[in-house]
Amino acid sequence: MIEKLAPILFAVSSLLFSGVAWADEDSFADIPFFMSTLNSVLGTSVSGTQTTWKNPATRNHGVITPFPAFTTSTGDICRKYERTWVIEANLSTYEGTACRETTGRWKIRDETGISSAASVVKPADSGEAGEIALPAATDSVVDKSRKKMLVVDAQRLLTQLGYDPGVVDGVAGAKTRAATQKFQKREGLPEDSRI
Repeated sequence: MIEKLAPILFAVSSLLFSGVAWADEDSFADIPFFMSTLNSVLGTSVSGTQTTWKNPATRNHGVITPFPAFTTSTGDICRKYERTWVIEANLSTYEGTACRETTGRWKIRDETGISSAASVVKPADSGEAGEIALPAATDSVVDKSRKKMLVVDAQRLLTQLGYDPGVVDGVAGAKTRAATQKFQKREGLPEDSRI
């Protein structure tokens, strides 16, 4: 089994040590702030309204924009949304769908990264999201795109091998790291959960 993952694991580890901070984007510390704002926005905000979220500890922040609610064929009430995540000078944009559970909380059904760019002109020191400049594709954006594709490949292989990395989305989040660690343990590798 390790022979199947070896080329991808080697390629991803090479990129991880190249200096690009890929893992910063799924910072665990930011998730409660984002999810709290997402639940509030999806439950009460008018479509198209932009709401800022911010983690004061990391100073990472973003904007969530909800779209009209709809009912699925199974009767679930869902809303599409777009969100940004600004970490230092890097902006990533995602679009997703969340559905309301019986508890009233909103659960993300799917989410896809739609763009990444460097250059946040003004950091969000106060409550402001900052002025965002979207440059043409740069080497760092291209590197992130390649890295994302390698993570997607690793997630697919982990799934084929019977591990659950979560959604195959190119983000090395908690489930992907847990699946990687289980794979490492089974194969007698150092259990650092890094792809």
